[in-house]
Amino acid sequence: MCFSTDNLICVNREKKENEIMYLCRRMKLCGFLLKKGFNYEKIIADKYNPRYNCWLFKNTPELKNAVEEYYAQIK
Repeated sequence: MCFSTDNLICVNREKKENEIMYLCRRMKLCGFLLKKGFNYEKIIADKYNPRYNCWLFKNTPELKNAVEEYYAQIK
């Protein structure tokens, strides 16, 4: 699995324009991104299972490359 637009969402941040964020649902992927130096912007409840968390990251080309690197490693 590689970077998918299914994990992109639009959020409204306090009178700022909407910006596209990457929605991370996997704790291991979140840990990988944090080790790579990325910081999440917000933690939200998973809409499909509110007992789980999701992490929102700014959607950048560097983040996209890191996510693709993660999925390449777990194959």
